[in-house]
Amino acid sequence: MRAGLPFNLSIDIAAAVAMERARLDTAVAANDLEALIVRYPVRETPALSEIAGHLGFQDRDQYESAVQKLLIDDAAAVTFVRSLFGTLWQDILSA
Repeated sequence: MRAGLPFNLSIDIAAAVAMERARLDTAVAANDLEALIVRYPVRETPALSEIAGHLGFQDRDQYESAVQKLLIDDAAAVTFVRSLFGTLWQDILSA
């Protein structure tokens, strides 16, 4: 790139989609909720509102409030969530 020479890049979209689909199918078949949440975050999608509705919440805000309450009241839930972030929470506390 520094030399300004031509550079060609080829991406096999079909293969990438097939590989990602296989990864998704494997996680679903294994009922691996953690892998699904880590790999496919729903926060930025309409999926979270849909999930909240199917869980019986009026809207996403009510669902998020319930999760926050759970984390305040349930130490095991906090421990689980912290485990998803490695040492990040400790790093933040020590900063």
